[in-house]
Amino acid sequence: MQRWVELAKAYVGAKVEHPFRVLKEQFGFRKTRRRGLAKNHSKVMVLAALSNLFLGRKKLLALVTWEQCVNLLF
Repeated sequence: MQRWVELAKAYVGAKVEHPFRVLKEQFGFRKTRRRGLAKNHSKVMVLAALSNLFLGRKKLLALVTWEQCVNLLF
């Protein structure tokens, strides 16, 4: 029983930690400078939005067909 509990914890932990890895590795958000709370907050919010787009890019691209892309360009 204890093993199943630990496996469940590890599964949830992996799901939670993955977006933070994307923020750190893909967008370089490792250290913050002292620029004020508002600036740091806005940067984190923008990076979180970009992270959501990055993680869901395959699903988003699957929704758009090639013809729709061509129609947007021309």
